[in-house]
Amino acid sequence: MIENKHQLAVTRKQAQRFKEAIAGKKAAERPEDVAPVIWRAMIDGMESMLETLTREIAEFEAKPRVGQSSRSRA
Repeated sequence: MIENKHQLAVTRKQAQRFKEAIAGKKAAERPEDVAPVIWRAMIDGMESMLETLTREIAEFEAKPRVGQSSRSRA
C-alpha cells in the first residue's frame, strides 16, 4: 500500500521496470534449458506484479488528500 509521494515515485519506477522486463521476455526466445511452462510462468508472475503495482498507484491517486477537495483533483 502506497502511503506517500516518495513511495508513489518508487512504485512508478518499479512498474516501469516490470513493463520493460515483460517486453524483453516476450521479445526474447525461450532458452532451450527452460521449459515452456516455466517461461510462461515467469512472464505471468511479472504481469501479475505489474497489475498489483498499477492497482496500488491508482488507489493512491484516487485517495483524497488532506486540504484537497475532490473538485481540485479533477
